[in-house]
Amino acid sequence: MRKFKFYSAALAGLLTLGACSSSDDLNGGASGESKGLTSYLAVNINNVGAVPTTKATRAEYKDKNENNSTYEDGEGIESAITKVRFYFFNTDGTPYILNSAGEDVLDQKNNYIDVAMQKNSDDHDHTVETVTQAKLVLNGESNLAPASMLTVVNPDATGGLLNESAQRFSVLRYETKGSTWKNDKGFVMSNSVYQDAGIDICSTQLAGKLASSADAATKDPVDVYVERVLAKVTANVNETAKTSDGSSNIWTKVSDGGQYDGSWRTKVGTLAIAQDEGTSKNYDVYAWVQGWGVADRNNLAELYKQIKVGEWTDATLGIKPWNTADYKRCFWSNSCDINNTNPPQNTDYTSYTRKMGSDAEYVMPNTPTGVVSTPYSSHLTKLLVAVKLGYQDESGNWKPAEICEYKGQEMLGADQVKKLILKENERFFIKNGDQYVNMSADNIEFVTSTSYNDKLKDYQVVAKLKGVDKLYIISNDALTANSNSEERAASYSEMSAEDVNKLLAQNPIEIRKDGNAYYYTPIKHLGTAGSLGEYGIVRNHSYKVTINSIKGFGTPVYDPKKVIIPTQPSNDKSYLAAKVNVLAWRVVNSSVDLNTVDK
Repeated sequence: MRKFKFYSAALAGLLTLGACSSSDDLNGGASGESKGLTSYLAVNINNVGAVPTTKATRAEYKDKNENNSTYEDGEGIESAITKVRFYFFNTDGTPYILNSAGEDVLDQKNNYIDVAMQKNSDDHDHTVETVTQAKLVLNGESNLAPASMLTVVNPDATGGLLNESAQRFSVLRYETKGSTWKNDKGFVMSNSVYQDAGIDICSTQLAGKLASSADAATKDPVDVYVERVLAKVTANVNETAKTSDGSSNIWTKVSDGGQYDGSWRTKVGTLAIAQDEGTSKNYDVYAWVQGWGVADRNNLAELYKQIKVGEWTDATLGIKPWNTADYKRCFWSNSCDINNTNPPQNTDYTSYTRKMGSDAEYVMPNTPTGVVSTPYSSHLTKLLVAVKLGYQDESGNWKPAEICEYKGQEMLGADQVKKLILKENERFFIKNGDQYVNMSADNIEFVTSTSYNDKLKDYQVVAKLKGVDKLYIISNDALTANSNSEERAASYSEMSAEDVNKLLAQNPIEIRKDGNAYYYTPIKHLGTAGSLGEYGIVRNHSYKVTINSIKGFGTPVYDPKKVIIPTQPSNDKSYLAAKVNVLAWRVVNSSVDLNTVDK
């Protein structure tokens, strides 16, 4: 029986392994079980992209070896370590079965050991930037040492994905997928995956790392590099952005104590409203940011990163370098496919409430398999900004800008759309006793879905009869006749409400109910324009989106409780300009203008 004794440390700690071998033991190569012999293995657990201690105290820093790219440390639970799990495997990838654990081991099942991270001596929590101290004893059923080790930090944050059964290396490394990768105590981290000399590097190889003493082990430690499964997205407005003439700031922080106090406001356009006398009046339209969030999210992620060794290059990905063995990481990966069984995750307008400049959202990787030519209509993960549109009336009071569009004509207020529909359909009447009367606005409602128009877009609505079973239609000639004439009375023909609704459904309508609208942009990665790596979400990256400006009236929202499928409005007049910075967390900085121009 072979006995292993471990002492582990995150970042610069010691994992000691007590071991005896029948064939390659450490006391001069003696044969037999060598009972009582203890050997040691030192392990350092590092965050990928880590820099020397003198720099690590900075929250964000530049790395000259990485195209002047930017990194930042995790905050709070983003880097916290409550538990580290070590999986052990034989040379053929089968589980290295364990018998028992020492008194300092939190848990042990089959081929893994969980090590609890206690407070440091300075009473600080353990993170991937600090040193942890723990020890454990491992007894293997085999008289040989394990060949390799996989590491998972904070395994309890997987929502039960990592069960108690022993798993083959191939299953854990290539097939383990889940939808939960953090909890209120920490984020799941796993071995960093990268390419080195044409080889896919992930697991920790243990051959030759056993020592006969703790001192000897610390002189030749095994380095384990980990990265978070999730990526991080934050957003803010460019507070210093100027108008085209440089005379004023694009963004204004509202501080009037009113309904939108504390929000950001910007002018997005001008609406010309027809007046009764046949003229038009222009109104400046503004957008108040209600919040932001991430749309078209992936709902699945793999425990370990999957890469294409020998296939991806700096040129094909547009990322230089896309892989750096010195830093034990790469900057691109495959992700779980978004398809019918794993559809993109979205939510409704009311759920986009994250605050600019402070809140973060954590998302699963989502990368394309080819160059994306239509990013706005793809399944790429997107940043979405929810707004309220408003204008000032003649008295200077702010009013919701319920901007509508019907048959190419813009107007203010859904009631105006109803008036236009009633005017177009003045040949339709309701029978009230013996009298035929015109429809009123109360007889029309707007709905967000219909079976009568399969081309209706997510943001459009159609008119539908309300409280009416049937209508009566007359010819244009009869319409001009006296309402009491025999000619007119004889010309009415009955038409079912269903047939009328079919006709109404052929004319989609845009209604920004109460001024509700949204803008969005696909989140850019590190790749150059037109490359595979231009767009995408890669694990352990921090995407910082800075919104320079938004223009146009955005995509309409009629029902704020309807799940939004990000869609650009057909009039192609809206845009969001933003810049994305990506950190490692590698920062991906992105600056964009929210719009639909040149999409």
